[in-house]
Amino acid sequence: MATNAQIRWGFRLADGLSTLSKPDVSKGAINSSNQLFYTLQAGVTADWQLGKHLHLQPSLVFSSKGGKNSTHYSVTNNNTFYVIETRGSIRHNYIELPINLLYKFNAGSGKLFAGLGGYAAEYLGGKMDGAVFRQDGEGGITITPIEVIPGGVPPPIDPADAKPTVEKLDAGANITAGYEFKFGLQLALNYSYGLTQTNYGKNRVATVSVAYLFK
Repeated sequence: MATNAQIRWGFRLADGLSTLSKPDVSKGAINSSNQLFYTLQAGVTADWQLGKHLHLQPSLVFSSKGGKNSTHYSVTNNNTFYVIETRGSIRHNYIELPINLLYKFNAGSGKLFAGLGGYAAEYLGGKMDGAVFRQDGEGGITITPIEVIPGGVPPPIDPADAKPTVEKLDAGANITAGYEFKFGLQLALNYSYGLTQTNYGKNRVATVSVAYLFK
């Protein structure tokens, strides 16, 4: 099968909407509200024909995800109780490797396809537009601008530290369906379901993608 396999390479571009699930309660989150956020993916892709209908399609893309987030935390640090609220738009940037197994069948001059797969991604950096609101046990309130850095555990429980943190690795499952034209253009609808915590919830991404595969 590998000897007879045909491999094509090309480019892939996708955009759509993303959001974040509720943060893990183990991080101290007691309430969270997340809204949709614009997402973008761009990179290279390949199509490896394994059989008459089966194709393996890996890609390597820059992926920008996130959501509009408002989360309340309840934490204790150095015997001091804090109520912390983060508000803002969260953008997580990744280098991502999605791999999907596709089933293709003839439809008109091209092919319809559907498939399942997964992805792994490494965090490159990000941004959170908004502020951290802290209320200590004595009722004092501090408002601090936000800067996102990789690694560590949120929320920023030190009143002098205004740097919420993001896990470096993200992984999840994919589902896709679309149409491939005879000349190599692919149009698809895609959904990614994150399975790992970013520290602000799990990534949920729906996109429309365009890819072109060279013969």
